[in-house]
Amino acid sequence: MNRLALPRQIIIFCFIVAISAPLVSFAQGPLTSVRLHKMGIESYHKGDHQAALSAFEKALEIDRKLNIKKGTAQNLLYIGRVQLKLGNHKEAMSRLNQSLSLSRKIEDNKGQASALNDIGEVRLAQGDPSEALTYFLKSYEIRKQIKDRLGVAEIFNNLGVLYLLAEQYSEALTYLKSSLKLRKELNDKQGSGLVLSNMGELLRSQEKFTEALKYYQESLSIFKELGIEYKRKGLEAKIEQLKKTITK
Repeated sequence: MNRLALPRQIIIFCFIVAISAPLVSFAQGPLTSVRLHKMGIESYHKGDHQAALSAFEKALEIDRKLNIKKGTAQNLLYIGRVQLKLGNHKEAMSRLNQSLSLSRKIEDNKGQASALNDIGEVRLAQGDPSEALTYFLKSYEIRKQIKDRLGVAEIFNNLGVLYLLAEQYSEALTYLKSSLKLRKELNDKQGSGLVLSNMGELLRSQEKFTEALKYYQESLSIFKELGIEYKRKGLEAKIEQLKKTITK
């Protein structure tokens, strides 16, 4: 009987292997996916798009393996956003349409509205404002229905940009002002900074350079406070160029 007894070291080793297997699986579980998604969002807002893309792709892989549909849709959405920032319109559209389809299947209204808005942004970047407007308005209807005020503010900003590009400055200003009002009410500093920058663009397009400078500087102040470097650098370059135009 003694010859059949396992040595104590082997028993301990087997026990460690047995309990470590679930831990390995857990390490690739939903908590890891959430952490990666959060890391992706942080990198995205800092303008580090490659780091963001890597994090979202890894989170997507985990969510797909675990059949976490809402997480899958959210990661597809953000991958689409990053691809848009990188100028990869075809890939952005593919990912956003996948996100929209999945959000519809799971009846996630907020997810649908976000995907519709972002598809509108891609269409606008592709030079199709009419198609962009259709998607923005579809997103707006959902966001209004579910009382997503921050989402509505985003739509107003995008409509402002759309009309700015179309040189319909009165409509552009109306939407940008509405967006800024909502953003301030919701204490959305980053969103406010974005809208202020767009208002600067609008005034610069109308050759109201002194007024444009004021909005650029206000936007710059916000992005400095938030520590968003790529926005700070972009605005500083615009301000320097505008000052040169004013002093000519």
